[in-house]
Amino acid sequence: MLSTYQLIPTTEITTFFPQIQSFIPKLESKSILGFCIFGRLPQRDSETVAALFSRLPKCTSPDAPWLSAVKRFIAEMPKETIIVSSTGLLGWDYISWYAARQDRTLLVVTMPQILSSANNLYEQIRINLNLVADKTTILIPILEKSIPKAEGMQLRDKLILALTNTAYPILLRPGSTWEDHLSDENIVNRTFQVKFTKGERPPWINLMKNEKIAYFNNKGFLFHWTKGVYGPWTGENQADYFSALTAASLNSHDMNNRNSNPRDGFATLKQIGKNGILRGEGRMVRQGVPVVSFTGRSVQETLKNVRYRSSLGRYNYEPYGIGIKLERLEKLGVRQVIYGSSETFEALNDSQKPYFQLTRSISKTRTQSWIEEKEFRLTGDLDIGSLDSKEKIFVVPFLREAIEMRKITNCNVIVLQNP
Repeated sequence: MLSTYQLIPTTEITTFFPQIQSFIPKLESKSILGFCIFGRLPQRDSETVAALFSRLPKCTSPDAPWLSAVKRFIAEMPKETIIVSSTGLLGWDYISWYAARQDRTLLVVTMPQILSSANNLYEQIRINLNLVADKTTILIPILEKSIPKAEGMQLRDKLILALTNTAYPILLRPGSTWEDHLSDENIVNRTFQVKFTKGERPPWINLMKNEKIAYFNNKGFLFHWTKGVYGPWTGENQADYFSALTAASLNSHDMNNRNSNPRDGFATLKQIGKNGILRGEGRMVRQGVPVVSFTGRSVQETLKNVRYRSSLGRYNYEPYGIGIKLERLEKLGVRQVIYGSSETFEALNDSQKPYFQLTRSISKTRTQSWIEEKEFRLTGDLDIGSLDSKEKIFVVPFLREAIEMRKITNCNVIVLQNP
C-alpha cells in the first residue's frame, strides 16, 4: 500500500517505529514537530540494518573499495531486512540507489526540514535516485523552526541509529563523529568497513607536472577544454551517474579502464564526439544564458594553468579539448568576452550581457584574474557535426586515447605526450 502522511506528531511516530520510543524526548527537545512519511507504509518490528558513511572523496573511481563493500553488504543482508539509509552524501545516495536496483526494501531518513519543503524533497530524492515507491519509505523529520546544519546532521545520524537494529560502518573518516555516536552502542558490526583513503589523481597529472607536452601550433583555432565531473553530466540525474559508475566498476580489472571516472574529461570529450554537440551552459554566466566557452590562449599556455579547485571538487579543466577554426566560429557568432566590473555589466545592452565576465574575483584565499583566460563565447549549443573535418581538431594526452577518438570522430587528433 502506498501512502503519504502530511504530518505525524512526534508522540505518535512510535505507531510505525516502536524502536525509537526512548529517543522521543531528544526529538522534542530539538523542536521536532513530527514526521512526514512518504511511499511504502513501514512494517512494525521489521529487522533493520544501516550502512554508515562519512563524507567521501569526490574523486571516486570505479574500483574504490567502498563500492565493492556496498555490494557485498547488500548481497549478504537477508532479503526481508530493511536497509536504513539517508541522502545528501555520495555513499548514502549510492547505497539507496543500488539497494533499489537489487529490489531491496529501503527506509531513507532525511535531514530535518520545515513542513513546506517536505513534498519537494521527497520528489527530488525519488526522481534523482529512481527509487521504487512501493519498496521505499522516506522519513522526513519536521522542524518547528530552522536549526544549524551541523545540528540537523547530528539529529539525523542519531535517529538512524535509533531506528537500526545493527549498524554496519562502510567508510568512516579518521575522527568521524560517527565514532562518538557509536561509542555507546552495542549494535555495531564492522564486517564491511574499509579504510578511508584520499581520492586518486588522474594519470595525466604527471604529464602536466613534468611538462612532457608536445608542441602544437594552434594559430587560427579557438579551444574548448572539457572538465570531468564526479557526478551526473548536464541533463542526467544521480541514478544515471551511478549506473555508469557501477558499469565501469565491472571492468575495473581491465588495466585500460582502471581508475577511470566514467564522467572524466576523456569520457566527456568522447560524448561530445559521438553526439556531435557542444552543449552550452549558463551556470557561470550572469543571467544564466547558455554559452559555449573557448579560449584564445595557446595549448601550452592553457595547460600550465590547470588547477585543482577544492571548493568544486574537480580541476578547472582537463587536457581534453576540441579546437574550432576561428574563422568558422566568427561566422557562427562567437564574440570575445567583455571584461569589467559590475558597473560595466549594468551599462551593457541585453545582447552584450551574455558575453560579460568580471575582470577578477577575490576569495579568502586567492585573487583570480579572468582576463588571462582570453575567453570567447558562443550562445546556445554548437553543432560540431555540421563542421568540416578540417575545421575541428581534438586534443588528448595519450596515444591510446587518440586512437579511440579517431574511431569515433574520423577527425585529426593531437597527442600531447611527447613520444
